[in-house]
Amino acid sequence: MPIDNYDLILIGNLSKDIIIIDNKSARTSSGGSVYYGAFAAKPAGIQLLVITKLALQDYGMLGDFWQHAIPVLPLFCRHTTVMEDIFEKRANYSRRSRILSLAPPFSAEDIPVESANIYLIAGLLHGEIPESLIGELSGRGKVAVDVQAFLRRPDGPDLVQEDWREKEIYLPLVDFFKADLDEAKILTGEDSLEAILEKLHAWGVKEAMITDNPGVTVSDGKAILFSPFPGYTVESRSGRGDTCFASYLSWRTKHGLEESLQHAARITSKKLRRPGPYLE
Repeated sequence: MPIDNYDLILIGNLSKDIIIIDNKSARTSSGGSVYYGAFAAKPAGIQLLVITKLALQDYGMLGDFWQHAIPVLPLFCRHTTVMEDIFEKRANYSRRSRILSLAPPFSAEDIPVESANIYLIAGLLHGEIPESLIGELSGRGKVAVDVQAFLRRPDGPDLVQEDWREKEIYLPLVDFFKADLDEAKILTGEDSLEAILEKLHAWGVKEAMITDNPGVTVSDGKAILFSPFPGYTVESRSGRGDTCFASYLSWRTKHGLEESLQHAARITSKKLRRPGPYLE
């Protein structure tokens, strides 16, 4: 496996996702930000690599990557991350997550690629990828952060969202930032999209993406652009933001802001037609 000249490297744990909708029988599937993101990034034709952790007995979860020729570097460990995602009509189908098992956190030594265009930190919750890795990777290439990796925290078996205390230290090192609207409100303390983006850029973020049910917004501090999502079912909701961000980054390696937004909106809209990752 080559160890240089990658355009996009996705770092984060694979997850066994147990999906429960309105208390109906559970559906188990592969998941995690790197899973949805890798499939969304592949159509750009870039040099792509997934670095992930899972238990050796769950090696079959890598089969989707192998089948679709997505390069993956698995780091085998004792436990695979297992998440229970609950969607209920009474909560407007906002996701509520519970942790059933966790893979161990990453370290700089787990990332053997010394140079890449973009390193995407695509963790599922705080502690999976330490903040110090942002600083380490910023010396190797551009850094993209899905902020859920630092806002979502374990509270017993449940996941809760809390502000990222170290944000003003590490956000100046972030070239590409992604949050959904609820996460962005928690992080910034602002309610309006314009105020959220203004604060993110003031903290040093170069480009920001905010996703919400109606669509996706990106900003580089000069222009604010929006593209809508079509209607979709709750069954296809899992992985929406992961798909949108990774497809955007994959195109952004060689294209401008607006072109990359439109590419991401197309990929995400197609993914939302059915459960699972984007497939061409």
